[in-house]
Amino acid sequence: MLSKFLNHHPLFKECVEKLNPTILSDQESEEMLKLFETLFPITKWGKIDWEKIDKKIKVDFDPEEIIPALKKLLGDAINKSVYIV
Repeated sequence: MLSKFLNHHPLFKECVEKLNPTILSDQESEEMLKLFETLFPITKWGKIDWEKIDKKIKVDFDPEEIIPALKKLLGDAINKSVYIV
């Protein structure tokens, strides 16, 4: 099932090839998505509604700014896990 999905979603396939991630099971994926939707307000078109989030920092396009910005916002105890939906 995953290989069929990857063949129809080239950007997701490229992410998987470059990052060599742990792929969650369907059940784990569903649980993570529910958690994400609980933690963040989602627009009708499927994006985070940033207007409804009070505590945020704009990072722009420099990936080197992400971890320092998160540490500034949340302190040193941050989880660096990444989920691709």
